Amino acid sequence: MLNSMTGFGRGEGAGPDGAHLSVEIQAVNHKFLDLEIRFPEGWGMLEEPVRATVAQAIRRGKVRVTGLVKRSESRRRTHFHPEAARRYVTQLKQLRRRSGAEGPVTLGMVLGLPGVVEAQRESVQPLAWETLDPLVRRALDQMVRMRRREGRRLSRILLKQIEVYAGAYRKVRRQVPKIQQAARQRAVRKIRGMLGSGGRKEAVAEAAQWLQGNEVSEELDRIQSHLTALKEAARGRIDNPGRSIDFLAQELHRETNTLGAKLRDGAVVKSLVAMKNQIEKIREQAANVE
Repeated sequence: MLNSMTGFGRGEGAGPDGAHLSVEIQAVNHKFLDLEIRFPEGWGMLEEPVRATVAQAIRRGKVRVTGLVKRSESRRRTHFHPEAARRYVTQLKQLRRRSGAEGPVTLGMVLGLPGVVEAQRESVQPLAWETLDPLVRRALDQMVRMRRREGRRLSRILLKQIEVYAGAYRKVRRQVPKIQQAARQRAVRKIRGMLGSGGRKEAVAEAAQWLQGNEVSEELDRIQSHLTALKEAARGRIDNPGRSIDFLAQELHRETNTLGAKLRDGAVVKSLVAMKNQIEKIREQAANVE
């Protein structure tokens, strides 16, 4: 089974002080496992066990783990500074007298001014792993399920692309005997002409060049072998399928280029172009596979 490298998951729960805790895990494409952890104060000691837990479930991808704490407004403590409020009231009264403005100065006018009401900083207690662990695992489980669903979709896309390549490859293979026969006839005529004019050495060189340049059975066989392996990788039946698909696609690209260079015949140009186009599409999808 293939896994995509993109996914998201969230785990939520209550902390020992009643605060709402949540862990979010996001993953996108990356060549390796690149893990970033953003935790609030009091969670720092738990980064290493989180890294170990995530690394057990994910091989590749840029992964961000974010911890969030939300406390109830009713639990937040504030401190009122009456001296600061009185100073503001006095200053406002003086300003009103100078400006001729009417109306009383009320406490509500100064409550929002700096230094009158301040939120007290709550002491942060270290979070226990027993509290965070189930949240991390729930987020991770959600993300892994999402990656698997996307992986099944990628597998279907890849198999279709591989089949398009294979169809074009079969067309080329069927044309090879005709192309080789025509090339052989041209070479024979050329060699006979060389022999007739006494160019024995040139004739031998031409024959050797023809044999070397028109023999494509090895390339065709290697392509067939790569296609078989590629289908297995696209079904997730081998280790590290993402990297394997990319490697096999590169090998197919190399063999396809060699075929085009050796055959050099208009009868297969369209099929060879189609094969190269599919290779690029396969590599694009492979970049999304874990």
